[in-house]
Amino acid sequence: PTPAPTHNPNAKPTRALIVEDDSNERELLAGFLRLAGFDVLTARDGQDALECLKRVGQPDVVLIDMILPRYDGPSTIRAIRQHPDWNRVKICAMTGHDRERFQPSLAMTPIDRWYRK
Repeated sequence: PTPAPTHNPNAKPTRALIVEDDSNERELLAGFLRLAGFDVLTARDGQDALECLKRVGQPDVVLIDMILPRYDGPSTIRAIRQHPDWNRVKICAMTGHDRERFQPSLAMTPIDRWYRK
């Protein structure tokens, strides 16, 4: 039999940044991730997300909505990928639209996963 995984109380939890303008969706997703053991930061739009990154540094993963006020998802993703301290973060894009809608604006910008809302 395979031994049960051991829990390391000294291990740093995985940090996630959720960028979502809908407060209900943002808090629902944050709640699920916290239940799963993540340390969760939240931002209402891309501008808030970039300010958060400047304050706390790179998280392990960014979950970002593509349609945001002030500074949209594609612009935020490009800014993250161009920053030397943040460009290796895993980025998961979330959208209620077809992924192809964003391909022209993200042609040379890698995204690790796409999720349809």
